[in-house]
Amino acid sequence: MRGFLVDEGVDAIVVRMLRSLGIDTLFVAEISPGITDREVLDWANNDQRILVVEDRDFSELVFRDAKECYGLVYIRIRNEYRADKANQMRVLVKDHLNELVGNHAVVMRHRIRFRALKKDPNDQTNADNPEE
Repeated sequence: MRGFLVDEGVDAIVVRMLRSLGIDTLFVAEISPGITDREVLDWANNDQRILVVEDRDFSELVFRDAKECYGLVYIRIRNEYRADKANQMRVLVKDHLNELVGNHAVVMRHRIRFRALKKDPNDQTNADNPEE
């Protein structure tokens, strides 16, 4: 994992917090505002970055439309609790950084939920031992 790609719709407090932890963080709003969700998703995949969003449309692209995704973090915290966005992202990075690749993390005010992203049907990793 190279770091994070933060969608332009994400509160800048999240970007500042990630950068304060020394994490390589690119912010779409600073580099390429106005690009499509699909372009953002492709960028994250091509650069092997965890995509951070506050827009449910990305979850639909990944799950409903079965688009490939390296790793996805969906922040589901309302703006009136913006300090909680930064705090929960800090917890995510400190406690779960190694779990982000290949997973969809939903960050809420009081918990973080993980769901595996779609596996490549051609991936033979652990094919002989499905228990692992």
